[in-house]
Amino acid sequence: MTTARLLFDLQELDHRLSEASSRVSVIDESLGNREALKPREEEVGASREGLRSLEREQRNLEMTAESAREKTVAVESKLYGGSVVNPREIQDLDHEMTNLKKSLQKLDERMLELLMNLEQTQEELQDGEAHLKQEEEAWSQNQERMAQEKIQLQSELENLADQRQGIAKGLGQQELQLYERIRGSKGGQAVARVERGLCRSCGVTLPTHQLQRARAGRESVLCDSCGRILYVG
Repeated sequence: MTTARLLFDLQELDHRLSEASSRVSVIDESLGNREALKPREEEVGASREGLRSLEREQRNLEMTAESAREKTVAVESKLYGGSVVNPREIQDLDHEMTNLKKSLQKLDERMLELLMNLEQTQEELQDGEAHLKQEEEAWSQNQERMAQEKIQLQSELENLADQRQGIAKGLGQQELQLYERIRGSKGGQAVARVERGLCRSCGVTLPTHQLQRARAGRESVLCDSCGRILYVG
């Protein structure tokens, strides 16, 4: 096998190694990352807090209404029990009774409104929790898939590394150094395939003598235009 072919195969392996390594990095960043669930979690959290707030208000209203009803009973007892005979005091009690009834009416109206809000918020919370559960299940399944994929990729990386080592053994130190230098300066593309007399990396037509040297494959021949190692496959 020619030097150019070995370098071309080495490049193919390096591409696969790079792709697999990049995918592992992406998976590592994604594993355990619940960022995608945050919007739904925040929505459910807001619904829960809203429900707790309404329930607190409901308890306060019930206590206020109970206190108002007890006070109404006490005023009625005084007003109609015959214990109070002073006209001014009776008038004050009647005025207080009127205010208490108005207050109770407002409390009842607010309670009715509150009950409607409670029902709506409970429905929103149930709906949000159901969607969150679905999204969490999908997230968990995706996490499992990625974990399995990572295991496969790590095995593939080990296999590719072994193959790379095997190819590298067939190359001299000088060829490897040249390959790595060009690869580092050319965005990972050190070897250019030659087809129909053209360098496929830059599209330049190669001179006949250069094409013949590249076809022989006994040495590393660089494209005069892009500086990559030429491989005639």
